[in-house]
Amino acid sequence: MIILQIILWFLIALIFHTYVLYPLILSIFGSTKKHNIPEKSDYTPDVCIIMSLFNEESVIKDKIESILKSYYPIDKIKLIIGSDNSTDQTNKIVQEYADKYEFITFVPFSTRQGKSNVINAMIDKADGDILILSDANVMFDNNTIKEIVKPFIDKKIGLVDTRMTNTGLKKEGISIQEK
Repeated sequence: MIILQIILWFLIALIFHTYVLYPLILSIFGSTKKHNIPEKSDYTPDVCIIMSLFNEESVIKDKIESILKSYYPIDKIKLIIGSDNSTDQTNKIVQEYADKYEFITFVPFSTRQGKSNVINAMIDKADGDILILSDANVMFDNNTIKEIVKPFIDKKIGLVDTRMTNTGLKKEGISIQEK
């Protein structure tokens, strides 16, 4: 009976540590460390934006246009797009952009690979200093690329994440995590 009590209290302590103690420790020690990221920066490394698509004809044109309208120097951007055997007009739309813009590389897959496999294949083709992974339905603001790149001035920074804000988008068809 005593062994069961020890196991019970150990499991309770483990749950307490996971959901209370560990997040508390992270918030205390994480809040004391500040990264000095300059407000304005001329730092413009080569950026490679990677996208995996499947039947994204309704949004892919807007997505590419949002990258073209970026304030980031277009000669510093490489866009690599993999289409996971799309059956709509996605391939046609992307191919038109790839034919028009030299910095866009398009790789259509003839069989379904899955998002992770397409991304991995595109990463093998990447040659930029910074990789940006993005979905087709996430539109970039004019400053998005600049803001993503800015923290990398600090060589200790290895990963930057963003916070999506839905502006005028429908809520249906969006996963629970994105709402």
